[in-house]
Amino acid sequence: MTMPASETPLLEIQGLSVEFRARRAAPVQAVQDLSLTARAGECVVVLGESGSGKSVTAKAVMGLLEGNARTTAGSIRLDGADLLADPAAMRAARGRDMAMVFQDSLSALNPVQRVGDQIAEMFRVHQGLSKAEARTRAIELMRQVAIPDPERRARSYPHQISGGMRQRIVIAMAIALKPRLLIADEPTTALDVTVQKGILDLFRVLTEAGAGLVFITHDIGVAAEIADHIVVMYAGSVMETGPAREVLARPHHPYTRALLASVPRIERPGARTPIPGGLPDPADRPAGCLFAPRCPLATADCTATRPELESLEPGRAAACLRITEVQHVLAQ
Repeated sequence: MTMPASETPLLEIQGLSVEFRARRAAPVQAVQDLSLTARAGECVVVLGESGSGKSVTAKAVMGLLEGNARTTAGSIRLDGADLLADPAAMRAARGRDMAMVFQDSLSALNPVQRVGDQIAEMFRVHQGLSKAEARTRAIELMRQVAIPDPERRARSYPHQISGGMRQRIVIAMAIALKPRLLIADEPTTALDVTVQKGILDLFRVLTEAGAGLVFITHDIGVAAEIADHIVVMYAGSVMETGPAREVLARPHHPYTRALLASVPRIERPGARTPIPGGLPDPADRPAGCLFAPRCPLATADCTATRPELESLEPGRAAACLRITEVQHVLAQ
């Protein structure tokens, strides 16, 4: 039985900005004024090209920004508590109340420690279980994420198992303490379709059990399969948000429309239309709409004025000055 999404936000991000600072250069904006809401029992897909700021946003939520990256504005609330304002609360929530599945499973695992021991460590550190008890729980968890012969696989090192199994190990570690919020950063990248389906099914089971899921991807097919709600990011900013079915069927932003048009379709061979150009240099962002240099509908106003994310209808918003034209083109 599917648990309906809660009306009260589990995760609420407001006005989040992240920049990279260098000693002898001006700060570079990686994420700017981003807002996002996720509820218990809901899957929110953050969709966009590589370089859109999706992974930086995820690391900011987890308090795992590295090196010269800094959060400069905004709030990140988990069950109403602002984690940016209380680093101790952020540390306490990480692993227990919220967890993250990283894109590169090989880098996420300790190469000199057996995978079963890495899972068991979660129970020993956070729940004080004995070595034997923790190992039993680890085996049970490996079985839950559909790893065959978990007793034997638990004795393997990360390099001795396949990429799909490593990803399941990383997922097992993330869900070990039953966090209420799970962030998955491109967890199906470079996996074959069979393994990908198994991982998506597992995430679906977690949301049906009441967990909130923020799923980061650039794959529209994956988004269509798993998303309840979609947030479209481009160059560190939100371009469009709304219920998944509505966004995919009736995009309000030219960038969303361009993403959909770039997907190959079996029923229409050759109909794929790549998006021309590339993302703007973060150190030299356009003064107007960030997508204007690549947008076929852009006018002089678009290059001069940065559109705000505005509510267009209940549950939907977009940052575009040319929404009427987008709808006209889509209707043709």
